[in-house]
Amino acid sequence: MPETTKTTVAQAGSTGQYQLTIPGGMGAALDLKDAEVYFNVLSENALEMKILDSSETVDRQTVKVNKDSKGSYRVTLPKALGDGMKLAGEKVKWKIKAGNKLKLSKTNGDE
Repeated sequence: MPETTKTTVAQAGSTGQYQLTIPGGMGAALDLKDAEVYFNVLSENALEMKILDSSETVDRQTVKVNKDSKGSYRVTLPKALGDGMKLAGEKVKWKIKAGNKLKLSKTNGDE
């Protein structure tokens, strides 16, 4: 399983929310299927996705990770967060930060 993986962000449907794809090997390693997650903004070019522990409660919006028929994991990023980071069509990379965290960073086309 790669420690980092690149993908392109897509805006989805009439709501304009952002669909983030996490490769199957990375998602399986973190047991992401049906996991509840939330996002922390790290900078204008990076955010962190944290898997909610069953005993943890947070005062922010959480979303559920889904596994698609191709074995990839998909999560919907709230529109306001994606717009604020200008993620539409951006190339990004995922990196495992810890057993319950992934970091998403814009690649700025240089990687």
